[in-house]
Amino acid sequence: MKKFKAAIVAFAVLVLMPIVVQALQTQRGQIGVTIIINVTPNPLGIAAPPSGAGAIVAKASLRGAPSSVSRVFEAQQLHFTGGASVVAQNVQRGVKVEASIAPNPTATLLYSDQNAVVVNAEAGVATVVPCAYHVTVHTTVTSWSLDHGLSNDFSDGSGDSFLGGSVANNSYVATPRPTATPFTVYADNGHTWNLLQTNSGIQTYCVDLTVNMPISTPQGTYSSNAIYTLFY
Repeated sequence: MKKFKAAIVAFAVLVLMPIVVQALQTQRGQIGVTIIINVTPNPLGIAAPPSGAGAIVAKASLRGAPSSVSRVFEAQQLHFTGGASVVAQNVQRGVKVEASIAPNPTATLLYSDQNAVVVNAEAGVATVVPCAYHVTVHTTVTSWSLDHGLSNDFSDGSGDSFLGGSVANNSYVATPRPTATPFTVYADNGHTWNLLQTNSGIQTYCVDLTVNMPISTPQGTYSSNAIYTLFY
């Protein structure tokens, strides 16, 4: 009986060990890749006007990029007033600035070859982009975990959106997986990321994207952020 109980305990330890190991890991790095999708409407997804309807006035407008994309340009530090004037800051004299810079030992642990990718897609039609970007884990540790997911559903910043799961990824080191897997959205997944893979050493993942948003998605520019987090 004692041997049987010992076997049960040993089995439980083996089963729970991966969970304990995952819980003991520490976040070492996190990056984001902005996925921008320019959507062309599908003619079949546009409802026909009711019979007897009056003249249709077409209005064409170029929607601005979502706020997540617009923030990139804020780094230019241009300040506008009145919509037309640029406020110039007069520099009276030079100011000497001294800084002590220390290397960040984790800065190169996790990185991508792209900060943002742009995909042109038609609503309701699957669009596949092979190796849209790469994600590299650069460490010599023998066991690490890489989580991933979207920060939020795709939005154009004006109220139109579609589910992040409409975009799938096929992330692999050497050979593509049989099928692509829809992205999990952090905000809709209990505020947790999904495990992409556990591995060791230096690995580079090719990320294929498959975009297949609903046929009724309005024309516009939509974006979200694919987040990658390294633990060990």
